[in-house]
Amino acid sequence: MDLSSCLYKIGEQLDSEELASLKFLSLDYIPQRKQEPIQDALMLFQRLQEKRMLEENNLAFLKELLFRIHRLDLLSTLLGTSKEEMVTELQIPGRAHISAYRWVKRKMY
Repeated sequence: MDLSSCLYKIGEQLDSEELASLKFLSLDYIPQRKQEPIQDALMLFQRLQEKRMLEENNLAFLKELLFRIHRLDLLSTLLGTSKEEMVTELQIPGRAHISAYRWVKRKMY
């Protein structure tokens, strides 16, 4: 499956609360003022592609986003990555793209 199809399928499965979480987790890469016009996941994915955070051969950031919002179903079915693989990957220093501040803060709400 190509990247566009994959992103479309993921975007179709996300609700507005999950989109808000993805936007919050992406604030270090897309500032708030540039996020305001983003109304759906596909628009967010497009902005992340422009920032080179989502590329055909590098889906690490997308995987981490899905992991952080607990969409393990999409992570495994569309990206072929398990929860255990993500836990292991994110324990390696320097591999996490999302600051601990963002994902811990997100869990508080």
